[in-house]
Amino acid sequence: STAIQDDAKDEITVVSAFASVVVTPDNSGLFAPGGTTSYAHYVVNRTSSFDTFDLYVASALSWPTTIYADTNGDGIYDPGVDLQVANTALLAPGAAQLIFVVTTDPAPGSASGTRDVAQITAVSRVSPLLFGAATDTTTVVSNEVHDLSGGGTRLVSQNTDAVYPGTILNDQAANDRF
Repeated sequence: STAIQDDAKDEITVVSAFASVVVTPDNSGLFAPGGTTSYAHYVVNRTSSFDTFDLYVASALSWPTTIYADTNGDGIYDPGVDLQVANTALLAPGAAQLIFVVTTDPAPGSASGTRDVAQITAVSRVSPLLFGAATDTTTVVSNEVHDLSGGGTRLVSQNTDAVYPGTILNDQAANDRF
């Protein structure tokens, strides 16, 4: 059996009052060769004016990546319901919009351990020198042992704690440490 190291982690993001555009959180996850996964991000307008942000995504391995808006507002990526977007809606100062980045491994024969990092960037239309970014790290696993990449996201203000639940299931035939 080949050991796969998963660097998925719970993350608490502190949103600085001085940042102009925030894309949060950074994500990591797993999928089987040829798989697809979605990652949730918030784009936060920390400027002092109403603004729309153009959205870009670049995959290090050139994997297909697409950005969707949470069209029905349920907080969950819904294929066939949520619409592909190239920008946010017009956001008031301090407002946020939930987006999803969907990543697909284009090669069903990808080797276990293959890792892609996608950079998600939101650029202000009012002041194009203002931008925010986040990353999604996706690892291909042939035999998925555990996955701590789920659980949703938390937007946390300064000096505030957040509890981030997680679950580990040992579906192997023997005891193991996680």
